[in-house]
Amino acid sequence: MPVSNRDSLVAPLPTFLVWRFTDGVYYEICQEPEFGSAFGDSFQRHVGEVVRRANTRGTLQVYPEEEYLVGNMRKDSVDWIVTDDTAAIFVECKTKRLKLEAKVEIRSSEALEDELDKLATFITQVYKTILDCQKGYYRTFTLSSGLSVFPVVLTLEEWYALGI
Repeated sequence: MPVSNRDSLVAPLPTFLVWRFTDGVYYEICQEPEFGSAFGDSFQRHVGEVVRRANTRGTLQVYPEEEYLVGNMRKDSVDWIVTDDTAAIFVECKTKRLKLEAKVEIRSSEALEDELDKLATFITQVYKTILDCQKGYYRTFTLSSGLSVFPVVLTLEEWYALGI
C-alpha cells in the first residue's frame, strides 16, 4: 500500500510476515517436480550432521542409511542408526507435513485421520526395518543382544499427534 507516496509492505501482524517467508516458501515450491525427494534428502543429511556434531565425546556410533537385500528384494534401512554400548536409536526422517485441513477442520475428523494413517505407515516402516536388522540383513550394523532399541520417526514439523 502507498505510505508517504511510496509502495510499502504493511504487516499489522509481523508474525504472519515471518511465517510467509519461512513456512510459506514451502507451500510455494512443494508441488515442483523432484521437490519432495530433494527436500527429504536435505533434511536427512541435516539430521545426520546434527547427530555428528552433538557427539562431542565420541561415544556414539552413527550409521547412515544403507541398501540391503531380503532375498532378491532391495530395501533401504532407516535413515540413521545412533548407538552406544546400551542402546540403538533407529531414526526415520520425514518432511511430510500435516495438511492444513487436518490442523483446522473441526466439523470432520476425516482429514486428520488420513494424516494419522500416513504417520502410522511411517511408524510401521521403522518397525519393519528393525525386524530386518534383527534378522541380520543390514550389512554395516548388527544389533547386539542386550541393546535397548528405540524407534524414532523424526518429522520436520511438529504434528501434535497426541494433542499436546
